[in-house]
Amino acid sequence: MVVPDAYAIINVRLAALGFRSAWRNAHRLHQLLLAAPLLTKQLRRYDWGLRTAIAILRSIATAVRVAGSLPTDVEESVLVVTTVEKLLFPTLDVEDRGAFSQLVDSTFRLPKDVKQRTAEEDSVVEAMKEATLAQMLVPNAYWSHKALEVRSHQCGSLCTPQV
Repeated sequence: MVVPDAYAIINVRLAALGFRSAWRNAHRLHQLLLAAPLLTKQLRRYDWGLRTAIAILRSIATAVRVAGSLPTDVEESVLVVTTVEKLLFPTLDVEDRGAFSQLVDSTFRLPKDVKQRTAEEDSVVEAMKEATLAQMLVPNAYWSHKALEVRSHQCGSLCTPQV
């Protein structure tokens, strides 16, 4: 069974809505959904997968249709953040809301100076690093095979050891 590429689906849907920074917002939303399980309690009702991403994207599409115009680059990120907050905050336990709010802030907004970060913000950053690392270590991931193909194609005979 093949696992769908959530990042690609999010990216294509945002681009189809006319987002000029679809790749950036898709990456941020995908990283948010990867890091969220590391910071919140492991409850059965929490779903941080593709279903949640598609629900967020449907709400964004509705907001764009109602507005009647495409948002600017800055408004695109704000639209994604507000949709995430409106959809997911009511479903979170009270204890998880603070950590999730900081995760959203650190994912979609400019980070504070490293010296000014609190211990909670440091845990958010660590969770995002773990999520990224976990994503990179997926066996048989399409992007890793492509990276190897590109590397071998770029090197040609230069990369093979000369005997």
